Amino acid sequence: MQHNFGYCGLDCNICEGFIATRDNNDEIRKKLAKEWSNDEYKLKPEDINCLGCHSDQVFTF
Repeated sequence: MQHNFGYCGLDCNICEGFIATRDNNDEIRKKLAKEWSNDEYKLKPEDINCLGCHSDQVFTF
């Protein structure tokens, strides 16, 4: 397996955020939003979208 490490330091091949986007899996997005949220910042499932930082895709926020 070829590793593809993002700027975040995670291997995209096993990153659940990347996998959720790649597979359009809302259940993984819901799980991650809950796990990655804290008292100061609440993520929503629709916030979990990663095509990899080496992608040609451009995100606008």
